[in-house]
Amino acid sequence: MVLQDSERALIQTFCDKIAPKADALGVEIMERYANAYPQITDYFKKPDSSINKPVMIGHGGKLLISFGDAIKNYDNLKCSLGSLTDLHLNTHNVSREPYKLLNHSILITFAVNFSPEFKNYQMENAWRKFLDEIACVMTNYPDMLAHGGKIMNALGDAIKNYERLNECMESLTDLHVNTLHVEHGPYMHAHCAVCLITLSDNRMPSVCIRR
Repeated sequence: MVLQDSERALIQTFCDKIAPKADALGVEIMERYANAYPQITDYFKKPDSSINKPVMIGHGGKLLISFGDAIKNYDNLKCSLGSLTDLHLNTHNVSREPYKLLNHSILITFAVNFSPEFKNYQMENAWRKFLDEIACVMTNYPDMLAHGGKIMNALGDAIKNYERLNECMESLTDLHVNTLHVEHGPYMHAHCAVCLITLSDNRMPSVCIRR
């Protein structure tokens, strides 16, 4: 958990205050968000590819209400956001980047409508931390970081079984190619990350050297 008890109390009080105005504030947030990040409209398209603007604009109010539920269940945040995480991550494939701009739009909207209360450093900082933590949960960011350790372990197993590499990697290949549909591009970025790690540790394997 990231928030201190005093910060949780600040957010809870503020959520209670904005609840009656959630719909109006939500419209402002989503309009500001769509102007800064037009790609967000892709998540609100109808089958005929036109934008379902009422649904998109109305999404902001639901978002603000969910914050109130989240702070009340903060000690079990991952579980309380479970269904929303599944919807946004696994159904709509929302990555981490859109949350950064959304959070910025939320903070600006709060500052505009609740000045000078929201311009108080403690209040603003508490909300920044809270929104960042929600984004981490909604994108399974901690699980993604943990995946790095699994990759390094898999590389160790692969080099030990290099003579039968295809057989050793068969189950992982099936998972990533046939289930997750991972293309070639992401592996190139992973290659760079591994190279940076080995360089920083002064143990650069020759396989990482490109000629």
